[in-house]
Amino acid sequence: MRDPRLPPELEQQIFETAALLHPGTIPALLVTARRVQEWTEPMLYRVLRFKLGTPQTEAFLHALRTKPPHFPARSVRYIVFEAHMPMLPPEVGLEVLQKCPGIVHFGTTKSFTGRVVLDALRGLPNLRVLTLGLSSLDSDNSELLVSALERVTHLTMLDSYRANIIELLLRLPRLTHFAMKHSMDHSGSPVPLPDPNLFANILSSCRHLQVLLITSAKSPFLVIYPHGAPTTDPRLVFAFRDVGYVGFWSGWLAIAYGQDEDIWVLAEAIVKARMSGDKPWQPMASEWVDRPKASPQPGFFRPNLHQIH
Repeated sequence: MRDPRLPPELEQQIFETAALLHPGTIPALLVTARRVQEWTEPMLYRVLRFKLGTPQTEAFLHALRTKPPHFPARSVRYIVFEAHMPMLPPEVGLEVLQKCPGIVHFGTTKSFTGRVVLDALRGLPNLRVLTLGLSSLDSDNSELLVSALERVTHLTMLDSYRANIIELLLRLPRLTHFAMKHSMDHSGSPVPLPDPNLFANILSSCRHLQVLLITSAKSPFLVIYPHGAPTTDPRLVFAFRDVGYVGFWSGWLAIAYGQDEDIWVLAEAIVKARMSGDKPWQPMASEWVDRPKASPQPGFFRPNLHQIH
């Protein structure tokens, strides 16, 4: 490639924007010029499905351990530790998170859980969106848990129920969006929560929440909520989403890759429309965030675990 005719800062912005909007062009951009490679190679790992043995993960680990520290710091923004057997060595997961301070969206499965996750979360200054099973963190120390989640604004809990969830939500200073799911029984029907007033209690206690999002593969109305939503609070939003492993994480990745609309943005629009209406909002079973448009991502490992996440 010839010497640039544009200011370096502008040229860098152009190539980085191209890589961001059209990730499939990154391999071609890498061989354009050395400076272009330095700008665009981190974009290869902007969204990272971390699973040992896959080409993307192994290439990333090599780059992580051979390139200067600024490379991983500029690369990963979305990362999910995919379920696989054997389990991911805790030191490997911790190494990745410690060297990637630019992570904004983090999701993890049973392959990377426990106290080490809490240690890692406290070292992510840009973390805002978190998806995990809270019960898997193995922490009886509430102060430790709160300090690990203090930067999170959007929290998706993979557990179907947690007894002290309101106490935890009240202590998270930046949290504005919280999601949980309706579990399914063996026949595929939604299972009632142990506390039928849980959603109403969360919203009445946590006034700082802007959205309480409940996901379900099938409608719980008529069966569990025959008279409509369990509360008239307009911040309660239901969404059709696959709660199984493959479908759930495929949806997560589709949003990360820009293949589907952000479920939080869709939920916010529903809440805003309710609050700005001329008439008081009347809960209706039909007010849902619809199913995602993107197809499931290929190549997901299907874990043989008692709990899918």
